Amino acid sequence: MKPIDLNADVGESPERIEADLALVSVVTSANIACGGHAGDASSMERLVRVCLATGCSIGAHPSYPDRAGFGRSDMAIGLSEIHRHVADQVASLARIAESLGANVGHVKPHGALYHAAAGRVEVADVLADAVMMVVPEAAMIGPCGSPGAARWRARGLAVVEECFADRAYEADGTLTPRSEAGAVITDPARAAARAWRMAMHGVVESRDGVTIPMRPGTLCVHSDTPGAMEIARAVRLAIESMGIRVAAPFASPRA
Repeated sequence: MKPIDLNADVGESPERIEADLALVSVVTSANIACGGHAGDASSMERLVRVCLATGCSIGAHPSYPDRAGFGRSDMAIGLSEIHRHVADQVASLARIAESLGANVGHVKPHGALYHAAAGRVEVADVLADAVMMVVPEAAMIGPCGSPGAARWRARGLAVVEECFADRAYEADGTLTPRSEAGAVITDPARAAARAWRMAMHGVVESRDGVTIPMRPGTLCVHSDTPGAMEIARAVRLAIESMGIRVAAPFASPRA
């Protein structure tokens, strides 16, 4: 079977930076917050250095310019503004990576921007434009089967489709809103079992028992999920126990 990637969103809280640095040693791709919803030059540099030391793929995690709301609410800003903010955020991480002899291997939008790009082709397009301008060799991460992922692929970008090991799904394949009970999965064994099913059989069960076809190229564990390290370890062990290699499908080669 094809290798599968294990990614985490990191650099999103100064109080959690040490835990994030440790988490990078377990996952194979790190999506580094680059100033939109969280993150600064110091956190980016520390995470890039650890990625280089561990061989973890370096990725940008741009968002709406919404530090107060952690990038989790949609913003009524124009497409040109989205382009500017995404390009600036990705470029800030790319400069730090380059200064340390590395490159940005992938880009994964954060929060509300992730969902907007997944469902609205015009948002997916401006993200593609920004990424192709700043880091044209980088791959894009987006939700399995989403219009946005299809659009990026049609634009000629490498695309890796994603599922979440630590989030519940609705019957239509969308994520259960965080405001709903049970939206976040904190039990490592349960997260690992779901990841095993996704990797082995290409399906995930919604919270009301509907089997949804999803065959991800990458699985995400959020660094702010309680027990994130234990969840990531359990997910990785479950996948490797099937004889499937856990590895990033995109490289962050050293310059």
